Amino acid sequence: MVSPSSRKVDRFLKLAACAEAGVPWYWIADPSDARVVIHELTDGVYQPISSVEGTDVATVSKPFEVRVCGADLVAFPGGLADDGSPAQPAVSTA
Repeated sequence: MVSPSSRKVDRFLKLAACAEAGVPWYWIADPSDARVVIHELTDGVYQPISSVEGTDVATVSKPFEVRVCGADLVAFPGGLADDGSPAQPAVSTA
């Protein structure tokens, strides 16, 4: 998950480090533009195999089958609870 404070690290430095370590898949999820890019390591270099943004949906079959929708990253401002349901924002009683 890309955060504003680590955008360069997540998109470039971690990607290079993971490629060097031989990690076969690298997913970059960026909630700022509701985008997911899935990379596969091929001959030591990551190649993007799928990219979705906003409400676009892709079904990816490698490394496992999964439906990916960028908007799902930002659908719930409070994030998700441990059970996967939308977290309820804290309510102030003051």
